[in-house]
Amino acid sequence: MADVMAVLERARCYELEVAAQLDHIERLHRIAARARESSAYSESILEKLSVLEREINAHIDRTVDAKLQALEYISVLSGEERGVIERYFILAMTWEQIADKMYMSDRRVYLLRKSALDKLKDRFGASFDRRNYGNRKKNKDVEGACLHNTGAAGCENRCDALCGR
Repeated sequence: MADVMAVLERARCYELEVAAQLDHIERLHRIAARARESSAYSESILEKLSVLEREINAHIDRTVDAKLQALEYISVLSGEERGVIERYFILAMTWEQIADKMYMSDRRVYLLRKSALDKLKDRFGASFDRRNYGNRKKNKDVEGACLHNTGAAGCENRCDALCGR
C-alpha cells in the first residue's frame, strides 16, 4: 500500500510550490508591463515569461494529479475531520488558519487531525508517525518534515524526495 502520508505531503508541497510560482509570475508580469521603454528588452522579458508559464503549467498538472491521489485517501473521512485534513493537505492552510476558517479552537483542530490520521492509518495500514507531519512546533526539528511555511531551504529537498524529482 502506498504511503498515505507521502501522498498527502506531496499534494501539500506541490500546492505551496505552485502558489509561490504563481506569485513570481504575477510579479514578472507587472515588471513586463513597466518595461515598455525598449522593445528588445520587453521582448526578452516576454520570452522568459512564456518559458516560466510553460513550466508552471506542467507543475500545475503534477499538482492536480497529486491532489487527486490524496483525495482518494481523504475520501474515506467525513465531516469535520475531512474538512481539517483537506484544508491542510489540499489547500495548504496552516493549522491556525484552519481553526479560524472553521470557527474552532486550535485544540479542536489538533484533535480532529489526530483522529483523522488515526483513521487513515487504520484504514490503509499506512506506516507513518503522525507526529512528524504538520506539527508546527516540531517541523523545524524533525528531519524530513515539510518546512514550506517556515521558508527553510530544506523543504525543497523534502518535496523533491517525495515527488521523485
